[in-house]
Amino acid sequence: MSHRFAGLSPKVLRMLVTVCAMTATIMQALDTTIANVALPYMQGSLSASLDQINWVLTSYIVAAAIMTAPIGWLADRFGRKKLFVTCVAGFTVASLLCALAQNIEQIVLFRLLQGMAGAALVPLSQSTLLDAYTIEERGSAMAVWGIGVNVNTLPLVTVGVGFGIDYGLYIMSRIIEEIRVNGDLDLSIREALVTSGKAVSFTAVCMVASTALWGFSNIRFDAIMGSLLAIWMFISFVASETLTPVLISYFRPSFIMREAARAKRRPQPAATAAAAS
Repeated sequence: MSHRFAGLSPKVLRMLVTVCAMTATIMQALDTTIANVALPYMQGSLSASLDQINWVLTSYIVAAAIMTAPIGWLADRFGRKKLFVTCVAGFTVASLLCALAQNIEQIVLFRLLQGMAGAALVPLSQSTLLDAYTIEERGSAMAVWGIGVNVNTLPLVTVGVGFGIDYGLYIMSRIIEEIRVNGDLDLSIREALVTSGKAVSFTAVCMVASTALWGFSNIRFDAIMGSLLAIWMFISFVASETLTPVLISYFRPSFIMREAARAKRRPQPAATAAAAS
């Protein structure tokens, strides 16, 4: 084991392995049918016929089905860890290539590669979790893994991320309002966090605390779903309060900086000009 993780307890290490395995499986499950939503738009963008664009789905499904069979032999031949990491890396690269595809031939080829790499993610993630946990803990591990890949968790993720976007928009709107007045980005970010940031923090804490109470429900489904929703809402809240200001300060979006330029060109009131002089 790498010295970087030597100080972590076995329980924490197993939790990290579970999260990684669950994340990889979720991406593989989503990509099986996620192209259905964008298929009409892809058909128009790539100038493809209906028969041609259907190969975007067919290539992925066929490749995943064919490559599922030799996974056991490949894991024994090259090692489960190396195969899993290689497939995750290949799946990520293939997903990036799909986004960069310029014609129907490229998107079908890259979806084929995506299906080949993604075929191993589900069986290897399950076998990895079975190895990481004891016999007594395997049932709980598989239950947690099943919750992560269950389609019922997608609405929770959507709601949690939606709150984060909403919080981020509040803070960004306040930054734009402040920069129209003072023309300074860093000062506007600080003022936005002091004003709208406090309001967002109060709202998020109330929402997370009330949702987390579902975790004490006697109904197992309500307890699990409430806990997951509270976790996602908390992550989204923290991201909106930290990532949003940092990204705005680093990238300095043009639509915000235009407001700063207008504020600097705008003539100052006489009282303000006298005070500044």
